[in-house]
Amino acid sequence: KVFRSTNNTWLAIHQGSSHRVSLTSRTCTCRRWEITGIPCVHAYGVILHVKGQPQEYVCHWFRTTMWRKTYEEGIIPIRSARFWPVGGEPRVHKPPPPEEKGDNEDNEGEKKKDKGKTTKVTKKDKERKKGVNESPVKKKTKLLKRVMHCGVCGEANHNSRFHNTRKKSRQDPNGE
Repeated sequence: KVFRSTNNTWLAIHQGSSHRVSLTSRTCTCRRWEITGIPCVHAYGVILHVKGQPQEYVCHWFRTTMWRKTYEEGIIPIRSARFWPVGGEPRVHKPPPPEEKGDNEDNEGEKKKDKGKTTKVTKKDKERKKGVNESPVKKKTKLLKRVMHCGVCGEANHNSRFHNTRKKSRQDPNGE
């Protein structure tokens, strides 16, 4: 829905949200038109309401005349990267040396060195250290599962597919 407002602005309501659109300054409060240069949904609705041409409100960089002007002289091919000039700088910047960590704190999976001995990092070493106020052992909550009922007898913990096997297992194991 589009409604005329003051100072040559419009109120555009789209999917429950309202935005102020100005065709003269090519702005909308959603800011998409200003960022992309292409009218947003709200501006497009206003343009159609005033019976304007939407392509007239697109930024000049997207128009065919600018595209033709850009490629007027053609695209000049360049040679591959091995022919590019090489500067005096190093080809790849060296990463800074890693900071020294505390005793026995190496990366995961690496061996720990303890006074000349090498030991393998265990799962317990990789676990997060608990805080002072944190419980040392947290119990996981049991998930409540849906209880199935038999369609034949109506009893819980089995369905009609396993009705006969369930009945047999309740009988005496000797078959009596």
